[in-house]
Amino acid sequence: MTSAGSRPLLFNPLPVALAHYEDALAAGLEAGGVGTDRVRAPFESGGLSRVARLRVLRTAVAGLWSALRHPGTVVVLWPVLGLLDVPVWRLLSPRGARRLVVVHDPVPLRPQRGCGRLATWLAGRVARDGRIEVVTHTALARDALARRGLPVSWVLPHPVLPRRAPRRFDSGRPVVLVAGQYKPSRDTALLRDLGAASTALDLRIVGRGWPEIPGWTVEERFVSEAELDAAMAAAGAVLVPYRYYFQSGIAARACELGVPVVARRHEFIASLYGAGWPGFVEEPAGDVRGWVRALERTLGATPPGPGDVAARAGRAWAAALTGPPPVRSAAGGGRGRAA
Repeated sequence: MTSAGSRPLLFNPLPVALAHYEDALAAGLEAGGVGTDRVRAPFESGGLSRVARLRVLRTAVAGLWSALRHPGTVVVLWPVLGLLDVPVWRLLSPRGARRLVVVHDPVPLRPQRGCGRLATWLAGRVARDGRIEVVTHTALARDALARRGLPVSWVLPHPVLPRRAPRRFDSGRPVVLVAGQYKPSRDTALLRDLGAASTALDLRIVGRGWPEIPGWTVEERFVSEAELDAAMAAAGAVLVPYRYYFQSGIAARACELGVPVVARRHEFIASLYGAGWPGFVEEPAGDVRGWVRALERTLGATPPGPGDVAARAGRAWAAALTGPPPVRSAAGGGRGRAA
């Protein structure tokens, strides 16, 4: 339990990539009556010279050490060493301190440090006594970690910043947007089929690594926060063409901006838009006709108020940080609690 007068510390090792996530979580907790302190440790150093990287790394290590030694509650927004963060925070944190580690990618699509079989086994062994509380944003992610032997303490909502943007929706030839970096889980076959089937729509893709796809206007480049917001505000709908995923930061941002989303039925999308949202593709996921029908139902629809979604997330996080930690047996039984 967070002691009276203490403030949870948000530790962000990716202050560029996770700046928005950090701000949303801090704002949600503040709205729920829980103020926070923050430590940003810049472990991102791509594109810098060797000397600059060493300077940034020294700053990051100093920030990590200060967070490790913090006597109160620390929320680790991204594990620096993958699942090895669990034993590291367990070993180096003061006794009685509370540590919550948010795991975004239980099964990474690409090899990542600290996510192999040995690291997962060690993290599972260490996490069984409950001194390190692993957090996921979906039951799907919780169950994926449980199958690998790592118990999850909390399933907490993805934080959301309510910030509806002025819409520039053109009902004449609506824009359908796919945004974000290309990954192998993106269903390019579906997008090709949709490009051939939807001549009445303005189909656009923006993000790094995307190949050319017939029927789509592809901007293969890095997109700034402001550019991403502007592109979403101009869209009639944001498409989430993923075959398999645990959560979607793009869907969360669309919710924040009040932009409709079209996707396969998924618990993460339902947590943002509701189980009855018309943008769910109900037909077989690979059938392009189901996607076209979902777009027809969704274009021009009014999504739930992002303020309500943000408030729910903030209350859940505040309850988790101010209430007692989950009780876990030495054997590591039980399932993660949803606050």
